[in-house]
Amino acid sequence: MNRPNRVKYSSPDFIAVIRAIKSKEVKSGGWLFLFQGGIATDHIKAAQYIAFETRLQLVKIELSNLVSKYIGETEKNLSAIFERTKSTPAILFFDESDALFGNTFDKKGTEEIFQFLRTAADETKRIIILLQSGKEEIPKLVLDRIDVVVEFRRLK
Repeated sequence: MNRPNRVKYSSPDFIAVIRAIKSKEVKSGGWLFLFQGGIATDHIKAAQYIAFETRLQLVKIELSNLVSKYIGETEKNLSAIFERTKSTPAILFFDESDALFGNTFDKKGTEEIFQFLRTAADETKRIIILLQSGKEEIPKLVLDRIDVVVEFRRLK
């Protein structure tokens, strides 16, 4: 396996989280990451680095294709992803997660979808990475369900 390029914009806390995931010391459930800011290639490199370090396959999913204006339909689409990937130890990388933060749902709907993702991550013991490229405000209740928020910033 080729080692991916090192992540440029990681912090010591981010590296500590990867070590904790590898050692399974911190928690028994899944992990929910939120990548914010920066550019898409940096997010992909970071996800590849996590996959490499944990020896898990990285599955990229275009979330905008799964989100419906109906919460139940969105949950059904997400369930299908978990069902299709349940036999593969993998990291699920949800690109375009802004579809969950934007105008698709009201605040309550967004919180409901995140509760679904939190439960799915814990029940399947998966690592789920959500990419937020926009500036939409994320409800506090949603942020409370995310284990690690990684903010990517340009180095000067």
